[in-house]
Amino acid sequence: MSDTKTTEIMCCGQPVRKQRYKDNGMFAIFCTKCRRYAEADSAEEVERQFLALSPVPTLPARPQDLPRYVASQVDELRQLTVPFVARDKPALTRLIKNNIRYVMGRKDEAFLKAWNTQEGQESIVYAIEEAMSLGAELGKTGSLVPFGSVVEFIPSVEAYEFALTNGASPPFAWIQINMIHEHDIHEISQINGEFSCKIKPGVPRGELVAVAVYGHNNRLGKVIGEIYDKERLLEKARVHSASYQYYLKDRYAFDQARTEGQVKREGTREYITKAIPKRDGGTWNKKIYLDEISNPYEGADQPEMLRKAAGKSFLGKYARVRNSEAAIQEVSGDDPGSIDAMIDRTLDAAMDTLSAEPDDIQGVAEEVAAEEPGPEEADVMADVLSELDEGERQERDAELDIF
Repeated sequence: MSDTKTTEIMCCGQPVRKQRYKDNGMFAIFCTKCRRYAEADSAEEVERQFLALSPVPTLPARPQDLPRYVASQVDELRQLTVPFVARDKPALTRLIKNNIRYVMGRKDEAFLKAWNTQEGQESIVYAIEEAMSLGAELGKTGSLVPFGSVVEFIPSVEAYEFALTNGASPPFAWIQINMIHEHDIHEISQINGEFSCKIKPGVPRGELVAVAVYGHNNRLGKVIGEIYDKERLLEKARVHSASYQYYLKDRYAFDQARTEGQVKREGTREYITKAIPKRDGGTWNKKIYLDEISNPYEGADQPEMLRKAAGKSFLGKYARVRNSEAAIQEVSGDDPGSIDAMIDRTLDAAMDTLSAEPDDIQGVAEEVAAEEPGPEEADVMADVLSELDEGERQERDAELDIF
């Protein structure tokens, strides 16, 4: 099999790769970045087929677009995944596969709204990235919660524990994230750098006032931690939380429209219109209803959102340091070619199994059956996901046995 770079065709800002297979004489062209792939019996025909393929969208606009998008971003996903999962091929494959299935299987109306706007699509992608960074399996150690037109990843305490207490040289032996309410009796101290938190719940507990995050740090050999009051966490959310920022933006737009007399009514419901960009460069008017503008940091989800903010503030730096150390070790100790090949084969396996219906995902498969891609879409997806390992079909098929 010959393999040469060419400048004749550009894709994703870089030259595509051209190949001719020695075993059957077929010509192939593929983009190593977005994974577009075409194969034909002549150089002219393969170029025509490649140029006719639809480019991979910058963001997935529908659930069916998600596998292709993930295929184009797999290297980035692997780099931000918690190291001991990223280096475990079967574990990484299962995590990618199950998280994609979770998102594609969400058919509730509130979640589906997120697919209709760019900020919603961005929030879905970012939520998947957040889950991968903790090695969290959506639906088990974390979930995606819709707020208006966006979704937010809410990890469980177990997700932080899994990411920071497992693998080689974990930074913590154990982790706790405790909510403190106004009627609780609590005793919090820090003596010689040793953090202590004791809470006796009140009945009723009253409003949430603070969140304590602490754990036994293996490097220091003691318990370290910090307490975050509610106002401090809300201020952090104002700066860092996409769902909270979108809530504030929609709320401001509504208040501004009211002062200008632009608020409209549909029955008893008040709404304003917002111009949303379309893929073809045009716009469409989206109705924003006042009763659908929800503050993610109020109501029933407030404790989980504040717990996430506190956990991310205190534990995030340890996860980032660990990922950076793992990246340095990988660059210095591994063959990049073998790593790239593993990534391709892993994603091939994950994507190929998305069309399967094993017992543990039968319910999800039934839910998404109404929106399965048609024959033409399926053919394009097959092109994208096939032959990623430079034609080594037998080697890649062997990797499917990991399932």
